[in-house]
Amino acid sequence: MKRLLTLLVAAFLLLGCEGPMGPMGPEGPEGPPGEGTSWDVSEWTVNQWTLSGTVNGNNSFYYADLVIPKLTPFIAQNGNVFVYKYTSNNVQAPLPYVSHKAEGTALWTETYDFDFTPGSIRIYVQYSDFQTSIVPPSSKFRVVMNW
Repeated sequence: MKRLLTLLVAAFLLLGCEGPMGPMGPEGPEGPPGEGTSWDVSEWTVNQWTLSGTVNGNNSFYYADLVIPKLTPFIAQNGNVFVYKYTSNNVQAPLPYVSHKAEGTALWTETYDFDFTPGSIRIYVQYSDFQTSIVPPSSKFRVVMNW
């Protein structure tokens, strides 16, 4: 009896799925757009940096503000914001971007970072030795937002 039952189950599994495919069903209603379907990409050049603190003072750094009206409260809360720095070779490096420097016996790092709030992005330049007597050069950035 066990053999007969096993044979019947095997036959059903092997033969039960054969036959022509039926017609396709009707198309469903249009759904809302999914997340991550909207993008905004823009390029910015920073020619003027603002010093925070005193020249060569501890914890001093430079910053620049980018006014970005497209950076809405919805994007700031639910989306993604990425900033890339174009390096000297026109390569895009994501922030934070850390570059190690040397001049004579002096060694330091230069770090580009950012934060954002609805309507603006602030880009920071920090030197590990706090030698802020040298203003950062003009720099080009790419801002990518998706939501």
